Amino acid sequence: MKRVLVVLFLLASLTLSWAAEESAPALSVGLFPALQLPFATASGGDNPYLPGGSAALRVQYDLAGQRGPALRAGLDYYVNPYLSGNSLSLIALSLEGGYLFGLGPLLTLAPFAGAGYNVGFKNADPAAWGHSLFLQAWLDLDLLLTPSLSIRLGAGYRFYAGLVHVAGVELGASWFATGREGRAARIESAKPIDVELLRGYKTAPPGKGLAIESATLGSVFPVFRTYYDDHPLGTVTIRNNEPDAIDDVAVVVFIKDLMDAPKTTPVGRIGAGTSVQAPLFALFNERILDITEATKAPMEVAVEYRLAGSPYRAAKVETLRLLDRNAMSWDDDRRAAAFVTAKDPAVMEYAKAVMSATRDAAPTGFNDKLVAAVALHEALALSGLTYVVDPKSSYTELSTGSATDYLQFPRQTLQYRAGDCDDLSILNAALLEAVGVDTAFLTVPGHIFLAFSLGLSADEARRTFASSGDLIMRDGRAWLPVEITSIASGFLRAWRQGADGWRKAEQQGGAGFHPVRDAWAVYGAVALPGAGTQVPAPDAVRMREAFSREIARIVDAELAPQIARIEEALRAGKNPQANRNLLGVLYARFGRLDQAVSEFQKALTPKDYAPALMNLGNVSFLRQQWKDARGYYERAARLDPGNPRALVAIARAAYELAESDPAIATQFAYLEGGGGEGTRAGVVDARETVLWEEVENR
Repeated sequence: MKRVLVVLFLLASLTLSWAAEESAPALSVGLFPALQLPFATASGGDNPYLPGGSAALRVQYDLAGQRGPALRAGLDYYVNPYLSGNSLSLIALSLEGGYLFGLGPLLTLAPFAGAGYNVGFKNADPAAWGHSLFLQAWLDLDLLLTPSLSIRLGAGYRFYAGLVHVAGVELGASWFATGREGRAARIESAKPIDVELLRGYKTAPPGKGLAIESATLGSVFPVFRTYYDDHPLGTVTIRNNEPDAIDDVAVVVFIKDLMDAPKTTPVGRIGAGTSVQAPLFALFNERILDITEATKAPMEVAVEYRLAGSPYRAAKVETLRLLDRNAMSWDDDRRAAAFVTAKDPAVMEYAKAVMSATRDAAPTGFNDKLVAAVALHEALALSGLTYVVDPKSSYTELSTGSATDYLQFPRQTLQYRAGDCDDLSILNAALLEAVGVDTAFLTVPGHIFLAFSLGLSADEARRTFASSGDLIMRDGRAWLPVEITSIASGFLRAWRQGADGWRKAEQQGGAGFHPVRDAWAVYGAVALPGAGTQVPAPDAVRMREAFSREIARIVDAELAPQIARIEEALRAGKNPQANRNLLGVLYARFGRLDQAVSEFQKALTPKDYAPALMNLGNVSFLRQQWKDARGYYERAARLDPGNPRALVAIARAAYELAESDPAIATQFAYLEGGGGEGTRAGVVDARETVLWEEVENR
């Protein structure tokens, strides 16, 4: 009994799987030889004809795939011998209409009827010719062999007006020019399926136990392969046919080759005679990222339960539509984070090469996040990266609905050296994240671009940047917007355009701010399989030149208005020590340490000034002049003994001095916080971080 049920299940699954295929038009061309059997003349007299043959060339257009209306046109050649020894030739053009009935994934039954016009002549006397209308009706049975080829067996009737009634049998083949994907899926669904989810389980007779009534599935985006582990890809409706409730029900999903193990989801209790809807989850493996074109796959769905102490399952095979690995819809703008593959070797190699080439050209003490962003932006411009709008996959057109968009992975954009706004934003985010800079996607109506965190509080950013109005303040942090499509125009212009676009969208109430690291918590980054082609960074000399040029432009743009304001206060004689110190801090924050030292020294006149001494210590610390740094910090501490920053600064300088003596360094290694390599790396990085003193602490 169990074997019979399994066979019935397989047959039903094949039929339902086939029935789920989408209806798509198909165009085909076929050649059909036929045997013609004249059986009566038009006048009702004796039949002078012997059996003959014909060959037809037909072009057929199926309006709705395997089921639905169809049209076809034909060109026929028909020859029939006479009893008297002569023969008749007919050349005919026909037009027919029909309807296709799918008998399964591979078989189609189609009645056709139509009319045509023929020209005929006797072969022994070609001058004896005539012409007439004809009517015909055919019943065809098609068997699909490959996605592009089918064979046909047909039987039909023709009436040549004024001549003869003919019955015919034909056998031929059709070649399909369109609709290959749907036929490939039909062939796949016709293959025998090994229903793994039924192994080791009993199946209840029809009308008993639990039954799967229906399933509703959405298209699967391979890039979200881990997302479907806790977000449903569809639902299934389960009915309890038993007179009693059934407890501990679970749904099981398995897709061969794309899942390493079945995914089981508890459903709970289903009351007697009731139906419930349950979500379907799946954890896909990395092989799903090998899909480069949309396709379909059989998905096994089973409902698991117990009756009389025995394990039972009812199963169903559904057709799941799998989109290509670059597919995404903009139902949730955070989804783009899945493409931000910061750990892709190609991305990391490019980013590290850029940072290594420009490190020595970066001004000491300059904001390290801004340094990274400028260096990467200029490197991408030198790499020839261009902004290109794909008319078939434009964020402007697709971002307002659930249509499928095509997004490039960062590695692909580097290789292609081109992309639209989402591709370039994703690449820039991945490169910045690869070097430890937080990023966020900015979405405005019809456009997406990027922002990155400066690592500054909102107050620090306002004190540092003259154009703080061109920054985005979120949750106390300062973010800098970048219009990445302006990549060829330099970083400063891209910043200004990004800020302008964000302001306008905020005023209109259509701005979206999506930190990438927050989005990763829902849509984890999924790397492309394989190493791919490594894309080299531009020539190091050219990168340093472009980087230095752009940094100078930014510094000049930011310093000029702030310097003018402070110098005006100095000319007015307002608190000269404090303002000289503020001017020095301004220079220091933008990497102009020589000018900063000059202003800090001036701030010590007519007497020592604690903030200026602290800042002179900071400059010495950045230059790794540990003894000088400690001296300045100690002088500041004597003037301002309640300043905790001074005490911390003295300890840091003392530690660095101790590091220069190996014996002392070994004795006090515990000051590193454990002495591990990771901790030591953090200490080294901390050398580049100082806290500038802007006002007196007391």
